[in-house]
Amino acid sequence: WKQAFEHLQKKNNFLDKVYLADRNGAVSKLNIEYETVKKDKLLVEQNKNISLQKRFLWAVGSFLILMLIVSYILFKLYKKNRTISRRNAILLKEQNHRVKNNLQVVSSLLTLQAKLLEEGKAKEAVDEGQRRVETMAILHRQLYNNQAALDKIDMEAFIVELTEIIIESYGLSKVETIYEIPYKELDADQAVFTGLLINELVSNACKYAFRDNEKPSLKISFYQNQKNLVLKVKDNGKKKILFKENTLEFSRKTKSFGMQLINMMVTQLNGNIAYQYHNGSEFIIKFLN
Repeated sequence: WKQAFEHLQKKNNFLDKVYLADRNGAVSKLNIEYETVKKDKLLVEQNKNISLQKRFLWAVGSFLILMLIVSYILFKLYKKNRTISRRNAILLKEQNHRVKNNLQVVSSLLTLQAKLLEEGKAKEAVDEGQRRVETMAILHRQLYNNQAALDKIDMEAFIVELTEIIIESYGLSKVETIYEIPYKELDADQAVFTGLLINELVSNACKYAFRDNEKPSLKISFYQNQKNLVLKVKDNGKKKILFKENTLEFSRKTKSFGMQLINMMVTQLNGNIAYQYHNGSEFIIKFLN
């Protein structure tokens, strides 16, 4: 009996070992299957991520290629436009240079013609014509010398040079000139009319205000007031009895070519002109910028 019991215990122990081994094998198999499935899922996720990354990289690459193509096209257009702009600038500069030279030739011819004439209305008319041509010549010289903007005029330099030339042409050396020109640049088209206005008004002051004037003085202002540009020319001469206060109504009926020219220039600028007297005559022209 004892031997049979021992044998039974050995058998049970052996069966327990067999069952334990089977269980451990099953657990190991399940673990292997679980790890395999887990790895498969990870591989699938990695493949998805790789696929998304490939798509993203392809999209980024395509975008970069497209941007390179667009950049190349824009660069070509920029170079072409820059070449055209430079060519146009050169042509415009050359045109201004030729116009300036032609105006100077005309001005010189008028000066020579005036020297051949005796004192009188004919000589005075030729001199005035010469100064008007000189005004446009100065303007085109400013355009030619302006490297930054070929269609803009430095009004301070333009007004000062023009005024000094006019005063010198009348043989006046003691005129005190005062300039207040905070507004610096003006379009060439408007500057032409403004220059002709200044020529007529300064000439008018030289002819009438500075005669028998021991201390002649001239003040020119050019500034912006809201939407309007304002030009003021003031002398310290006697009051001109032909002018009505704060108006130039008479000038529409006058036969004076200078006043007719002033009216025409003001009309071209879509502006208005007024006259007032306070220790000297002052002309005020306002026009839209």
